[in-house]
Amino acid sequence: MRTLNLLLDYAKWESETVFPGFESVDPAKLIRQSVDLFTLEADKKGLKLKTECPCEGFRINTNFRMLENIMDNLIDNAIKFTDSGEVSIRGYRDLNEFKIEVADTGIGISSQHQTVIFEEFRQASEGIGRTHEGAGLGLTLSKLWCEKIGASINVQSEPGKGSVFTVTLPIQESD
Repeated sequence: MRTLNLLLDYAKWESETVFPGFESVDPAKLIRQSVDLFTLEADKKGLKLKTECPCEGFRINTNFRMLENIMDNLIDNAIKFTDSGEVSIRGYRDLNEFKIEVADTGIGISSQHQTVIFEEFRQASEGIGRTHEGAGLGLTLSKLWCEKIGASINVQSEPGKGSVFTVTLPIQESD
């Protein structure tokens, strides 16, 4: 079902029918909701799921659904590609930006694959020996949604040491 939804979202994007409306969003609440959605999955794998967002009462103008989907994709991937250890989600204000980091102690991504993972239907591990399932659309859509809401996404990673995905949103404070 998740793959089907990603394909439908991708088709909407490709047909240019996705135009985001912006609204006042509480990023701390959004992060908590996304984390709550994946707590059971993390527990099943014995992973510790940590959250840090010292931004209570802070609001930004963005598209709630797109930011929620970005968060869900990043947390889902972090859990999928982590067999032991933890996944931590951190949201914080940094001058004129709001940053959300999703870090894991998973398999990591080599530097030559760090751009490939944002391409449609691609994963760092491809082919018949691939060990993780997925359509290869989650990060593609996350990057496209980031662009649509004026945000950026990047990754820092090293094989065997995990990954940190950072979403940087410009702060346009709501009333």
